[in-house]
Amino acid sequence: MNIDLIIDRFNGKYAILDSQDKTLFIFNFTRYLLPQETKGDTVLIFYLSIDQKETKEKRRKYRTFLMI
Repeated sequence: MNIDLIIDRFNGKYAILDSQDKTLFIFNFTRYLLPQETKGDTVLIFYLSIDQKETKEKRRKYRTFLMI
């Protein structure tokens, strides 16, 4: 799943990201993780996926912790 976000503004060490259609969300994103050439109004594409293997491992550890 891809999500397109636009940089609304910078606030110190954070970039304030907003959905292009203004209906989803706004959030702070650590500025140093962005490409150096990023400026205001830059459109970013985030790719989201689930790491099935890591998810299973975390769930297993969580269940084990609850049983103690």
